[in-house]
Order: sequence, then C-alpha cells, then structure tokens
Amino acid sequence: MALQRFLSFSRVGAAVLLIVFFGVGCSSRLPEALAPGQQVPLTRITSLDGSYQTLQQFRGRDVAVFFWAKWCSKSRRALARFEELARSYQLQGRGTDIQFIAINLDKYQEEIAVRRFVEAEDIRSVQVAFSGNGADDEAALAFRAFEIPIAFHVNRQGIVQLASHDVDDLRKSLPAS
Repeated sequence: MALQRFLSFSRVGAAVLLIVFFGVGCSSRLPEALAPGQQVPLTRITSLDGSYQTLQQFRGRDVAVFFWAKWCSKSRRALARFEELARSYQLQGRGTDIQFIAINLDKYQEEIAVRRFVEAEDIRSVQVAFSGNGADDEAALAFRAFEIPIAFHVNRQGIVQLASHDVDDLRKSLPAS
C-alpha cells in the first residue's frame, strides 16, 4: 500500500516537474527584437580595432545598426547592401549625418577570418564591431538581435525607428539619401 502511494505520488510529482520545467519555465520562442518606439538601452559596442564606444555617444545622429555573422550567407549578402547604403550617404557628402555600424556575432576564434572577410569585401564605409562573444555580444543582447541578419534604425534621440530582417528597409526609414 505504501509503495503504491509512493509510486502514485512519484508519477504526479514527475508530471508536475515536467510541466514546471518544460511548460512554464522554458520557452522555445525567442523574445522579440527591440521594436519601433522603444528606447535603446545603454550598451557598449566593441569595434574591430578593440576600442569601445557606447551607442549613446551617437545621440544627435541617426544610427543604422546591423547584426550579422560570417557563417551566415544571408548575412554576408545583406552586409554588402548595408555597405552600399553607407557609401551612398558618403558619396552625397552625408556620411556624418548617419553612423553605420555592422556588429559581427561570430566567436572570438573567427576574428582573423572576420578581419580578412571585411578587407576582402572592401567594407570601409561601415564601422565594424566585433566582441568575439557571438550571440552573447552586449549590443546583440541589448537589441535582442537573436535572429540574423537584422537591421535597426535608431533616431537622434535613441529611439528605435525600424527593426527589420531586410536591410533594404533601412532605405525607407533613414533620412533621404
């Protein structure tokens, strides 16, 4: 009898634990990226040259932030379009109006490969950031950039104007190029 009650209780207890761990406490759905209208949290950006900046240093300027990884072919293609957009602003003499930042989410072991890729692709109009922390990059966590590629337009007041997986949407969101 006692054994029967114990087994019955164990099954109920196991079911409760499964519900708690898998039904309530864990989620397969990732949080949404920062949405238009949300303030960008204080976050540090690690440039490829190792220097640090905060996104707040760019207040008073529009900022286009693009998250990508070298291993992702869609990201690499989108980075080329992001670079083209930044160049178009520079050619019009508006390169100081908008800061273009491409934040790479590869791990630190890929740093040399990322540097070679940036050089080979002639990425010069965009500030490339690389912390080596992969998806745990401070800026990626702040923007909740869990699916790449993803681009954000942050206005002069630090408010997100656009969050899109299509970098070409920046053309519509940024001040006219």
